[in-house]
Amino acid sequence: MRSYYCNLNDCHTATGTVIAIDVMRAFSTAAYAFSMSAKQVLLGGGGDEDLACANSLEALLKDERPNLQPFIQRVLASKDEFQHFNPTKIGFPITDLDYCTQTDKFDFAMPIERNDGRLIMYFIKP
Repeated sequence: MRSYYCNLNDCHTATGTVIAIDVMRAFSTAAYAFSMSAKQVLLGGGGDEDLACANSLEALLKDERPNLQPFIQRVLASKDEFQHFNPTKIGFPITDLDYCTQTDKFDFAMPIERNDGRLIMYFIKP
């Protein structure tokens, strides 16, 4: 199975299966891709932290069992996460970092489908 990463803004032009990603659903996302017998998977994200997650998912899709800690460290060190350390950015509380770096917190995947020119994200248990 081949995987590709794209920015969420580019998902509307993608073909094939598109799955939203994060470390909280890493194993369930990989399980969903396997359950579909997908030949190619497009991993959609929006920043540096999502690219780190895409790298970990790529290993899972190759049926490897990666240590997710290095990927979590990349998430925490990404430039997109710096806003969480700024107390004036009330929309990005520091507590979000603790929450969003918990691995496999949820047991569902979030595929993205196209409907009338819109991207619709939903959850499904593999």
